[in-house]
Amino acid sequence: FELTSDAKLWLGKEGYDPVYGARPLRRAVTRFLENPLSKGILSGEFTSGDHVLVDEGPDGLALSKVAKPAGEADNATVEPDEAVASTS
Repeated sequence: FELTSDAKLWLGKEGYDPVYGARPLRRAVTRFLENPLSKGILSGEFTSGDHVLVDEGPDGLALSKVAKPAGEADNATVEPDEAVASTS
C-alpha cells in the first residue's frame, strides 16, 4: 500500500496528543489504516498483489485499489541477506 502526503498529515494529526505526544499514533494506525485494510482483504475488495492507495477522504482515510506503479513486479519478494538469529 501507499500513503499520499495528505494521508500522512491526517494520520499524524489524528495520532498526536499534546499530553502524550505521538503515543496515540499506534492506535490511530490500527483504527484508521490496519482495520479498514484488513476488512477490505477479508471482503475480497483487496487481494494478493493489489496496490492500495491510502488518501485523505471526507470521513478520514480512504483506501482504493489502483494500478501498480510502472516498474513494480507482480510477485515481488524480498530475500533476506542473512538468517536472523532468535534472541529468545
